[in-house]
Amino acid sequence: MKKANQSTAVKPFGIQDRFGYLMGDFGCNMSFSLISAYMMLFYTQYIGVSLVHYGFIILFTKIWDAINDPLIGALADKFTPKSGSKFKPWIFWGSFPLAFGSCLLFLNTQSWPYFAKILICVIGYLVWDVAYTVVNVPYGSMNATITSDPVERSQLSTWRSFGAMAAGIPISIIIPQLVYKKEIVNGVEQSILQGHNLFLIALVMGLIALVSFQLVYRLCTERITVEDRKDAPKFSYIEAIKGFFTNRAVLALSAATLAQVVFMMGAQSTGALVYQMYFGDGSLSSFAVLGMLVPMLVCAPLVKPLVKRFGKKNLCSWPILITIVAYGIILILPKMSPVVYIGLTLVASLGTGLYSMVGWSLVADCIDSIEYKTGRREEGTIYATYSMVRKLGQGIGQSLIPFIIVAVIPGLVMNDPTTWNPAYGLTMKNLAAALPLAGAIIIFFCFKFIYDLDNKKLDEIEKALGRQRKDVTVTVSSALSATTNSEE
Repeated sequence: MKKANQSTAVKPFGIQDRFGYLMGDFGCNMSFSLISAYMMLFYTQYIGVSLVHYGFIILFTKIWDAINDPLIGALADKFTPKSGSKFKPWIFWGSFPLAFGSCLLFLNTQSWPYFAKILICVIGYLVWDVAYTVVNVPYGSMNATITSDPVERSQLSTWRSFGAMAAGIPISIIIPQLVYKKEIVNGVEQSILQGHNLFLIALVMGLIALVSFQLVYRLCTERITVEDRKDAPKFSYIEAIKGFFTNRAVLALSAATLAQVVFMMGAQSTGALVYQMYFGDGSLSSFAVLGMLVPMLVCAPLVKPLVKRFGKKNLCSWPILITIVAYGIILILPKMSPVVYIGLTLVASLGTGLYSMVGWSLVADCIDSIEYKTGRREEGTIYATYSMVRKLGQGIGQSLIPFIIVAVIPGLVMNDPTTWNPAYGLTMKNLAAALPLAGAIIIFFCFKFIYDLDNKKLDEIEKALGRQRKDVTVTVSSALSATTNSEE
């Protein structure tokens, strides 16, 4: 079996852990959000790559992305550094190529031959993607090693969401003002992407991300550490994967995550195109920050008492009905002002606010659930497999958008504003509502009818594993023994 590394000198969970964990998603989103929001626009509108070619690039690179996630997770589980910290060294070293890769992706290749444009896009994305995996998989897995208490894990998830929001604010508010400019095209005023500005923006944000990950390394403490014993079972990737795909909770979470990243996050680019083509002003996308800021301000003070009172399962299901109604209204309205559209998207984001803030802690709960049922604790592999599912969804979503645009608006040429017309703008608005609407419906179904880790079940699991809600210096050997006894 495995034996926990116990140390009375380990400092208790506190503000330093929460802030350090916040900086992790701040750093991740300094890179990820920029690429999610502007990579497709940069390559199709500014560099001149066709929508179809861009879609295939994203699809194939995301397949590799999905493959390397469980590889990194398995390596993190198999090779624990001598320092005792299982995941922090990966974050430290991966942060350097991550900053480089994000800059390479926004290199101005507009005047290069078409094949060279494609090549830089592929190479840049692969470099960035592998580095992001090396950082993000250990970072997400680390939630389960910082504390075992479900409420404290929810706090980490909430602070992580604050980090994502803090990174999203400059992307949503400042960057649209720097990269869109109104120009007259064939006598018609159009909002044109100024792609040449994005390299400097990527450079600055990459350096900020690098500093953020160094803070994670220095501020967070991994308390649930495990030492190998001679009688410990060897790490088995097959057994770890079997535990993942036979666990109801993690399968429900994975399906909900697929819906979120395919239909909701994948539609981010269509949201930007709504402002650019339907309302005629891409800089209006600055107001998208309200969809992150307001839910945080409203939901953050409520997370801890609501988790205790209703449980994460209910917080991730019932509020989603608000999102479903809001996007349904956007879809059926034939015409609307920017104020109405922004207001309805804000209401929709309120519906998903609690899910966004506690969602990451669900992964740690699923890791405990799998340990409870299998007697094996392999955070890296489980989180990486979940991340693989998430990355597959991102690949499908990000490649699906350009293919859908080509299918429903065949006359649209992204880098030729003379092809943009009001009818195409209306279709773009409908796409930007229909896709997240479908995602919200699936998320509600997954958490309401499939996910089975309510408060009662989590208490049962923690007691069986020999852990108390506030006991963060866990003895894993006794936990596994308790699991065996409970199953007998």
